[in-house]
Formats: sequence, structure tokens, C-alpha cells
Amino acid sequence: MKVLHICETVKGGTATYLNELIPLLLARKDKMQVRLLMPREHITEVPDIGPASLVFFFRPNRAFGLFFLFWSTY
Repeated sequence: MKVLHICETVKGGTATYLNELIPLLLARKDKMQVRLLMPREHITEVPDIGPASLVFFFRPNRAFGLFFLFWSTY
């Protein structure tokens, strides 16, 4: 199974949730493919997630970040 988590921002509770969830999904025996699409500048918020599971989009600020997030999903 393939799972893609898409986050406009990864801070606070969202980071805590993803730091717990994604390693558990990757440890499953059925070998799920899990990716997290997130802003590059928030990489320090998810230290428990390996770089192979991270995909980044450009987020110069919050308003324009949504535009780049939209284009990153295609």
C-alpha cells in the first residue's frame, strides 16, 4: 500500500503525530510505502522520519506556500 501525507506546515501537534505514526507504518511487515510532502524549512520538526520518506516543496511564506504545495502534488 502507498500512503502520502501532505502537510502545509509541520509544527507542534502535527509533527508529534507524524513522528509517531510514520515510523510505525514503515515498521509493518507488509512493507508500506509512506511519504510525507512538507516544507523543507520544517525538516527539524520530524527527526524520527528518515530522509527516504520525505518529499519537500518550496514555501517562501504561508500565502505562496499553498500555491507551491498545489503544484507539488502533480
